[in-house]
Amino acid sequence: MGLWTDIVGSVRGYIRLGLTGVRLKNSSGALAVRNAGDSAYAKVECDSIELGHASDTTLARVSAGVVAVEGVNLVKAGAATASGLTLATARLLGRTTAATGAVEEISIGARLALAAGSLDAVGLLSKSVTFTRDMTTATGTQAVTGVGFQPTAIIFVGAISGTAQEFVGFADSSKAGRNRNYLTSSGWFVGAQAISCSVSSGNYQVGDVSTYDADGFTISWIKSGAPTGTLTVYALCFR
Repeated sequence: MGLWTDIVGSVRGYIRLGLTGVRLKNSSGALAVRNAGDSAYAKVECDSIELGHASDTTLARVSAGVVAVEGVNLVKAGAATASGLTLATARLLGRTTAATGAVEEISIGARLALAAGSLDAVGLLSKSVTFTRDMTTATGTQAVTGVGFQPTAIIFVGAISGTAQEFVGFADSSKAGRNRNYLTSSGWFVGAQAISCSVSSGNYQVGDVSTYDADGFTISWIKSGAPTGTLTVYALCFR
């Protein structure tokens, strides 16, 4: 007690506790540091504090005004821009998982736009693009780009130049399609694909939308027989 009294009496501003392995404890289990000669509490400085157990609750200084518990920075009250939080672009904070729990990042839906601190509903977007299909090309896929956004539905119109072969079709948001196409010998008939063009009986190409892509869409084509010519397709894309 004499040594402790001498330390307290000799330090007139604050006590610095930073030596490895030094522990201070009194008989009540609480340590009170006060300015010598009065009741005001004095300042204590240290690198980190172990609360209750040395392996699970370490309170440490990260930088000026920033404190971490077990390596995770504490978030101060105030605006999100000054809180130290980091988010991916075009995300909101909230919670979609059922029951109370941690905050989650929420993505912005296709019909919403987050820009300049404002969340706005996006109106109907549309864009027309043109592409061709060599009717002699084997079964396979064809990527169409240049739309400028990811479509959710498409109307197709197409024909082989200089012939009577033509069609009109569509693909909905689930990529399911239907078409109405013309074959000279049979007239108009309905098909179960978004795109269909018959040169003659048994010789045709049909196509369905397999994916809606960031800048367009992909068509999965099936060739039957030996069709010829070049099919020009106009696609009106919507989102």
